[in-house]
Amino acid sequence: MANNDIENIAKMVVESINGKEVRGAIAKGFRLYDEVTGEVFKRVSDIESENGKLRQRILDLETENKELNSKIDKLNSDKVGNTDFDAKLSEFNEDWKDRLKRVTLGTDEETIEDVVTKILIEKGVI
Repeated sequence: MANNDIENIAKMVVESINGKEVRGAIAKGFRLYDEVTGEVFKRVSDIESENGKLRQRILDLETENKELNSKIDKLNSDKVGNTDFDAKLSEFNEDWKDRLKRVTLGTDEETIEDVVTKILIEKGVI
């Protein structure tokens, strides 16, 4: 619809000589008005519908964001727990290495006891 259409219809109403022409111009104006307002209302309705979809998408994204943040928090808390586990595992590995070194060198208690017992048996003390 152009502004020119409304101006032409208004001009027709003003310049019409008989009632039939005036009524025809007025009817044409109403039809044009209905056409324009119908188009506007359709556009507004489409925009409102799209707006509703976008609002729902935002709500869905907010929910997804909360779920992801929850997972991140859980992973971070698990990481803290794993740090304790890693420290204990490292300590265990160090203890095991020390024990293996003592056994290999024959300086651990069990090895020393076995060696002393063997020597005492050989000497006939036991």
